Amino acid sequence: MRSPSDDIQETLRDLNLKNRVHMTLGGFLTLDVADPGAIWLAHNSKHAEAFQALFEFLATRPDRELCLLCEVTPLSD
Repeated sequence: MRSPSDDIQETLRDLNLKNRVHMTLGGFLTLDVADPGAIWLAHNSKHAEAFQALFEFLATRPDRELCLLCEVTPLSD
């Protein structure tokens, strides 16, 4: 998450283990995010398959930057 848009930048900056969000990427892949600089498998036990699929996809072109439309919603446990 290098260049978040202005509309989600403040939300992402304030993330921590007590202030997490769901992030839906590209309208179909949802992950839990609790770190402003990374998406961790440890935060995504419920979304492990989606997490793995995303990182397998990203590994196919590690030299390319990817822009995705992201929807951020509060996480309610």
